[in-house]
Amino acid sequence: MVAPLAIGSVRIKNKNETEYVAVSGGFLEVQPKKVTILAQSAERAEDIDVDRALRAKRRAEERLKQAKQEHIDFKRAELALKRAINRIEVANMVRK
Repeated sequence: MVAPLAIGSVRIKNKNETEYVAVSGGFLEVQPKKVTILAQSAERAEDIDVDRALRAKRRAEERLKQAKQEHIDFKRAELALKRAINRIEVANMVRK
């Protein structure tokens, strides 16, 4: 099976360890004994700079507010906001 990946999180379980990864786009391939993820971007939860993600979230929210008045690419700003929120959520999964 091959399926597209959206902006979201991936939980990787290896024996007794669990790791969370923020992914953005790509493909998932499932085979009987192996799963392969080909993501446009992937960032491990512990590597995420939460302050940077929060700044990106604020910038994207501002762009979305201005999109109606100015010539701002609404879809691009919307995707940036989704990526930033995803990174924050994934980072918080391991920081709880």
